[in-house]
Amino acid sequence: MFAPEQRLTNEGGRAAPKPQQPAAPLGLKKAPKQWERTFVGKAKDVKFQLRIIRDESGRLIGRYMATPGSNAGWHVEGVIREDNSFILKGTDNNAEFEGKFSPDGKKISTSFSNKTSSGEFKVESMHMGFAFVPVRMAVPKPAEQQSASPSNSSPEQNAENEVTPGELQAAIRAAQETAKTLGKSFTSSSKVHVEAILRHCKKAGITDLNQVAYILATGIWESNGFTALREKYDSGWDPEDYFEQKYGCNPTKTLKSDNRRLADGISAQTILAKRRERNIMELGNTKPGDGYKYRGRGYVHLTGKAGYTRAQKEIVEPSGYKIDGKIPNIVENPDLAASDRDLAGMIIAKGMMMGLFTKKRLSSYVTGANVDFTGARRVVNGTDSASLIASGAARASQLLESNSDGQGEGIEELTTEERDAVRNIPKGGYTQEELQGIIKGVEIGSFKGISAYYNGPIEKQTWANSFGAGGLYYGWKWQCVEFVRRFTHLNSGVYLYEKGHAGTWFKNHVQDGQKGHSGHPQYRNYDAKTNLRTGSRTKPEVGDVIVIGTSTYGHVAIVAEVNDENIVIVQQNVETKFTESIPMSNKNGKWILGSQVLCWIRPK
Repeated sequence: MFAPEQRLTNEGGRAAPKPQQPAAPLGLKKAPKQWERTFVGKAKDVKFQLRIIRDESGRLIGRYMATPGSNAGWHVEGVIREDNSFILKGTDNNAEFEGKFSPDGKKISTSFSNKTSSGEFKVESMHMGFAFVPVRMAVPKPAEQQSASPSNSSPEQNAENEVTPGELQAAIRAAQETAKTLGKSFTSSSKVHVEAILRHCKKAGITDLNQVAYILATGIWESNGFTALREKYDSGWDPEDYFEQKYGCNPTKTLKSDNRRLADGISAQTILAKRRERNIMELGNTKPGDGYKYRGRGYVHLTGKAGYTRAQKEIVEPSGYKIDGKIPNIVENPDLAASDRDLAGMIIAKGMMMGLFTKKRLSSYVTGANVDFTGARRVVNGTDSASLIASGAARASQLLESNSDGQGEGIEELTTEERDAVRNIPKGGYTQEELQGIIKGVEIGSFKGISAYYNGPIEKQTWANSFGAGGLYYGWKWQCVEFVRRFTHLNSGVYLYEKGHAGTWFKNHVQDGQKGHSGHPQYRNYDAKTNLRTGSRTKPEVGDVIVIGTSTYGHVAIVAEVNDENIVIVQQNVETKFTESIPMSNKNGKWILGSQVLCWIRPK
């Protein structure tokens, strides 16, 4: 760290854009619209999940579950005060939560107590963070507004269809890792398809994380990581002829996929006869041209006129979804099943739950404690690649479950004891097994679900190249640049393409607020002419890249927290020091960072 009058060796920038006012704390009490959040925490070996809704009248209502405890949970109601403190009391038991929201509303600190006939269970203090919950809890009406007649509203009508950033980030991370497990592609454009599937899982009332995980894995497998929403045909074929032979009512030629059965001695005549029977009786393709018209489309490759017809009647029409004011007809225009993400999303989510594809339902294999990911393949396509898809679903489930435990949104880092254990180098050096562990990555912390890894005690040490989905280059394992490039790409979809060590990320010829590294705005922390730290009129934001001058290669990190007095950065290749606080002040309308910060870059 150095004083403001101390000089830096690099050149700096000049004029800056208009100052941006610091973001005001979230008005949780006076928010004009309903909001809701789910928090999870753990105390005394009990896992709590608390869903809180502030309805339009301003009151707080919610439901909490405790594990071990009742799966149904208990209803609570209460109030929120001007200082973001709150109290919630049980309406069907003696439970009471009393605590406070963080200024941004993303965390709560609370006490909990519940008096029962067998005594009182009490937690003095518990920290709870965001959880991934793929369905919104319906807001119960006050007693005086409730009708005596039973409600005929469906889960879809009561559902909040928007996916929160935290939910989406968790699902994207799960999808990326699942695609890697399955050997499938996953590009930045794939993220919109993850959002569509997640949103329609919520609309369908699918709350079981294992079911969400298997639906995601199926979509990734069937569509090659959402890069093939229309079924591909074998090379050398005319597409219409190929799909007529594969799905049409009068196939006359064998396909490449028939070679194994032909080699086993099954005649072409037998193969074609069975295919004709299947295409007519099961797929419903009774007319010439049906095979091509109703080929596989969408996230699950809906196939056959019978399948399109059933999806239209049982999924599309009841949804009330409209295009240009009209409910679309995928029987008349089957290509909509691939080109419209909402249709593709509702077909895979609802279709797998209702048994649309093979008459077998996902809940028969995956529900509650009963999880048979291998058997679940029968919901879509018999036993084809069942074990591999099961492994992908298991990975997705693991990551979604991890986020539901409060991880994945905020900062997670090692304890002091854990950091010491990571840094401990045996006197005889690392064993081959320990060395492979470091190369693979020993996690020292995570932010927004994206992990940073230990690079060892030597700054310049590298452990080979790091690549993302599709072979996208992130940098050297486990240098600071690798973490920043990987985090920015996975978190926001922005790829910082310029190569070079951290010191090159600062462009000393670029003026404040103008385009710098990889074409993104650069905000300077000191002046070029005087070499004094004078700051920028643009305040750092979460997700910005901080560039720091050092005596070696420079350093880059990610901004994880911001207030008016300091920022917190998360980083890699500072041994196990995952987080670090850097002081910040505002002088004459400019935000000035301490330490040897050269600039901050805003990927967007």
